[in-house]
Amino acid sequence: MHENKLKILICISICFLLANIAFSQTEAQDRQSIMNHIALADHFIHLHDSDNEAAHSDSARMIAERMKTDCYEKARAFRQYADL
Repeated sequence: MHENKLKILICISICFLLANIAFSQTEAQDRQSIMNHIALADHFIHLHDSDNEAAHSDSARMIAERMKTDCYEKARAFRQYADL
């Protein structure tokens, strides 16, 4: 009986660990996407292309809104969108 409970506990722990790894990878991809959009928005600022600047700033903001954790990239996306 105790052996079955231990197996169940191990399985649950592994499931949580795998979910956490997947979340971490998604979070890292979101952070990189935000920085890519911010870099493109900055590029279009220098080209005086306000439409593309706004589009990339908005994309960075939308990615930041769906993120569950706070981070530098998320804050920067909201700041850039606010400055726009």
